Amino acid sequence: MNAELAELQALQLASNTRLLVVDDEPLILSSLEALLKHKHYQVDTALGGKLACQQLEQNHYDLVLLDLNMADVDGFAVMAFMADQDIDAAIVVVSGESTFDAVRKALRMGASDYVKKPYSPEELFSTIDSTFHKINLRVDALSAIATDSSEGVSAREERLIKSNVLYSGRFQDSCRLKLKITPPRFPFFLDSNELQLSDPSF
Repeated sequence: MNAELAELQALQLASNTRLLVVDDEPLILSSLEALLKHKHYQVDTALGGKLACQQLEQNHYDLVLLDLNMADVDGFAVMAFMADQDIDAAIVVVSGESTFDAVRKALRMGASDYVKKPYSPEELFSTIDSTFHKINLRVDALSAIATDSSEGVSAREERLIKSNVLYSGRFQDSCRLKLKITPPRFPFFLDSNELQLSDPSF
């Protein structure tokens, strides 16, 4: 019974979740779209970074699955655009580019996680689930902070934590100044090497 309830809740969550898939290879884009729709996600696609920026301006998304190496506008430029425009969406990078520097840069620019091509469907869905789980934990943490803080938390900060930007450098500084806390450390791993967003050398 519990398993059936969990499956129903997962289905309900997926059907209310809107994703944007960004890649400049049509075959990859169509196959990923079909895979996600099979799991009942609402899915839009963008063939390249330029179209992605246009769609992000016009629509709200809960999660962006983003390739890095694109000919017109690359994934880093898309992430910079999202930050400049205060676009509230979590980001998971899905890319064949997996060098340490690329992963580190993507995480510093606000990506929640990183999936290396080629990947299995199980790996992709596990990463998506993990991303939303981390967002929920951070929303709960922010709610607790807001309750305990005499200054409270602004509406913009609530939006930022929901979009998984809390532990980017710019917002870390905001939290330390306004809430007088040091955000917890969330580890990421690349080839068994731990990456820490709160590490000054990161």
